[in-house]
Amino acid sequence: MEMGYQVVFQSPDSVETLRIPVEGSYKDEIYPQSGAVLKMDYTKNKEALQEFFSR
Repeated sequence: MEMGYQVVFQSPDSVETLRIPVEGSYKDEIYPQSGAVLKMDYTKNKEALQEFFSR
């Protein structure tokens, strides 16, 4: 109940967001057995998540 109250009545001034996959860390690939997929650079995205949560 306390957290609900805080969310409704004590909203933060700003909210930071992060979109995964991060820009420049993926490309479109086509595989005969799977079709169209996003090929992601997992290391780059993991680093972006770690940086985001360490703020």
